[in-house]
Amino acid sequence: LAAAPPVALREAHAAAAAALRRTQCMRGSVEPRAEANEALLLHGTKPHHLHSILFEGLDPQISSDGLFGRGTYFAEDAAKVDQYLGVDLRDRKGEPAHALHRLHHKLYTNLPHKGHVYYVLVCSVALGDPSR
Repeated sequence: LAAAPPVALREAHAAAAAALRRTQCMRGSVEPRAEANEALLLHGTKPHHLHSILFEGLDPQISSDGLFGRGTYFAEDAAKVDQYLGVDLRDRKGEPAHALHRLHHKLYTNLPHKGHVYYVLVCSVALGDPSR
């Protein structure tokens, strides 16, 4: 078998982001604004953080210190966010005392929990003016 030619990560990300914007769930959403230097980026998280992120937002003030200090981190490459993921092993809707009960009750009402789930969010991020 011949190896596939390498594809630059930025090109692959741009193609994946364009494909995502064409999907049914993203139709009608706002296109990234060039003047704000917006981009679709990835944020990986552990299951026990997901509920607060989804229903309260990403708050850099309550995040833990990272390599570049306290903040919310995003990446273009799924391989980068992979190191921040944790596995969600099974449905906890029937376990009210479990930390993931509220999350599962909201996420998996109409869909089954597939087991061994990892959560990566696709976020529209305003990068601002890098020259300031």
